[in-house]
Amino acid sequence: MKRIRSSQLKAGLYYLFLRTLLPGSLILLVPKLILRFSVYHVVWYAAFFVFLLAMYLLFQRDTHFRSREIQYAVFSLVLSLVFLPSAFFVAGGVRSGAPLLYIFGSFAAALLLDGVLMVTGLVLNAASFAAVLAVSYRHPDWVLYFSDIGNYAYLFIPMNAILLAILIGESLRMIYRNYRENQKMLEELMVQLNDAAVRDPLTGAYDRGFLMDSLNTCIAEIRDGDLNTFSLILLDLDHFKAINDRYGHLAGDDCIRNLTAILRHNLRGDDVIARYGGEEFICVLRGADEVTAYRRAEQIREAVAGAPLSPMVPEPVTVSGGITGYREGRSALDYIADADRNLYTAKRRGRNRIVAKLGRAALRIPELRDAVQSVSETGEPPHNRRATDKKED
Repeated sequence: MKRIRSSQLKAGLYYLFLRTLLPGSLILLVPKLILRFSVYHVVWYAAFFVFLLAMYLLFQRDTHFRSREIQYAVFSLVLSLVFLPSAFFVAGGVRSGAPLLYIFGSFAAALLLDGVLMVTGLVLNAASFAAVLAVSYRHPDWVLYFSDIGNYAYLFIPMNAILLAILIGESLRMIYRNYRENQKMLEELMVQLNDAAVRDPLTGAYDRGFLMDSLNTCIAEIRDGDLNTFSLILLDLDHFKAINDRYGHLAGDDCIRNLTAILRHNLRGDDVIARYGGEEFICVLRGADEVTAYRRAEQIREAVAGAPLSPMVPEPVTVSGGITGYREGRSALDYIADADRNLYTAKRRGRNRIVAKLGRAALRIPELRDAVQSVSETGEPPHNRRATDKKED
């Protein structure tokens, strides 16, 4: 017989025993009290019910592992060596269902035990069953004496059927509940594993593969009419190599982690935050136009520059960013390339700034919405903006 090592499995099996035997013994006790079958029946069922109730209350109150092991041993031995042998005579001997209940009950209870104690329990179960059969064979009148049910014999079969139905129903209910719980745990575990597979281990941000899938999904949803627009923010820590060289890679990693926390704080829960490179992050804002993306990026830039990014880096740390928004006919790589060009412009102009461009025209907040409208209508950026951008460069 295979040994059950899992404490959770043993607790579930023990709980199943108690949940099925408690109502069953009570159902058999009440009619015998009303109809007064026999004092032996009443005393036996009452003692069995009290024992089960005490074990159930103890099981609910004390959840310590060692205490549970003692509970299993007491329950298994008392059930196998006291109640099941006496049930054999009370229920009616070989002609009743007691032998089958005896065999399955005693061997199932032995599963609660481990090691030498389980082997000992199985030997005692076999010896007690053989002794009970021998006694009933040598003294058949004992069975008749203890199981004298008089004129109420016709009630015994339906009562046993009710008890059997309770046992089967409770067993199936518990099996189904455990199945549902295991399915839920498995689904949650699969979600966690799938999420961990697309996460950067240092920051918890998504990786490049998830970023590309998200961009392609946004493009497909716009094409299908399920999404109106989206924007992309590319951020990069300024002078990050100097931070690593001066304060060490642990300080650099701490800056990256804290930048990720700032991104999460300033963006929505459904916005995608992905680590694109060593200190580069790309954020995909579903349903947000370039004006909204620019404002979010400015909030992030101000939050990074407004306080020390890491306690290991005493000097101010800044971030630069490039913005791009949805335009028809562009691929995911095109959007990343556009944002990267805007980021390069921000770096070239002195860093610690956010640049949003359509084509080559650098845009500020008041100009951005009109420029987006202009490009969507003509496909070309306004020429006066291009001249302005050239002067600024």
